[in-house]
Order: sequence, then C-alpha cells, then structure tokens
Amino acid sequence: MPEKLNQRQIKALERRQEILQAAKKLFAANGFHATTTRSINKEIGMADGLLYHYFPNGKREILETIIEEEMSRKVESFMSKMKEIDVAEGLDTVLKKLGSILLNTGTRDRELIVIMFRENTLLMDSALKEAPQIMQQFIQRIEAIFKVFIDRKEIRELNTRFMVIQFFGQFTLYFIYNILFEDSILAGDEETYLDMTVEQTLKAWKV
Repeated sequence: MPEKLNQRQIKALERRQEILQAAKKLFAANGFHATTTRSINKEIGMADGLLYHYFPNGKREILETIIEEEMSRKVESFMSKMKEIDVAEGLDTVLKKLGSILLNTGTRDRELIVIMFRENTLLMDSALKEAPQIMQQFIQRIEAIFKVFIDRKEIRELNTRFMVIQFFGQFTLYFIYNILFEDSILAGDEETYLDMTVEQTLKAWKV
C-alpha cells in the first residue's frame, strides 16, 4: 500500500503542478526562449527563486517534464486500451475501437501540441528521445491485428506498415485541423469523423 502523504507533501505536489501548468501556458503563448522563470513565478504568484526548489535545472527541466509526463500518461492509456481489442469482434468493430483509442489517447490539448511542434528541436535530445521506440511498439501491435484479417482473407493483402500509417494519418490530420487550427472542415465532431474514416477504410481494404 502506498505511503499516505502528509499535508506538506500534498502542498508541494500541488505547487509543482501549478508551476507546470503555468509554464505550459506561457511556453505555448510566447515560446520557450521568450518565457522567463520570473514570468512563470509571476503567473502563479510565487516568489522568485522558489521555482528552483522544485525544478533545480530551471525551465528546460520544466519543459521536459511537461512532455515526459504527458507521454507517460498516454502510453499507459494506449497500452491498457489495446488489451481490449478482440479480433473475434470483426474488422468493423476493431477499426472503430482502434479509432476511438487514437482519438482518446491523442491529445486535445492545444497548448501541448503547439509546444511540441515549436520546441521539437529542444525536445528530441531528451523528452522525445524515446518516441521512435514507443511508436514502433504501437505500430507493431496494430500491424499484428491487421495481419490477422489479411490471413483470414477478409481484407486485401496490403503492406501492414502502410496500413497502419494510413489509418493513423487520418486521425493525425483530424487533430491538426480541429485542435491546432480550430477548424472543423474534416467532418466536424469526432463520432462522425470516426464513422466516416472506418467506412472509407473498409471500402479501400476489403476484398
């Protein structure tokens, strides 16, 4: 059983989270380099210098923590939900579940997307260095699912890697338009877009 936190520890965790949230807001609005530790302190009404008690390496550590913690939550969620996929339910249901997982584990957090796009060169050597390996695991899991339906002769014998990229890509585009650009040109709400994506995918893949 995890050790129960005392009031001081709880307050410290709350303050740490406040710092992360304030920094994320400012990084998204102004960029990493234009955001100072003083501006982060001012955002939450904290005394100058106290930030280093929580993040000794300053705003670079804060930036990396924001991305690392978000990625960790999403990986855990994705892996957990992937266990619910059952190929016995049929291709239509499997594609809808996969699409729902991608929509639900993909970020709706516009600030986070802006930061990852803008600061990717800073993050590639640290917070995002494991991203390729993580993506490889995701792709391989979904490839294995598609291979089952190919072996059953339910869909055409296509390149499974390209199938994953094609399916993933449709949801990536949805996020870019609807979250980053705040444009609903791609069929509006998530449920409608998911149904349309699955329908078109089945038409393209089925024998």
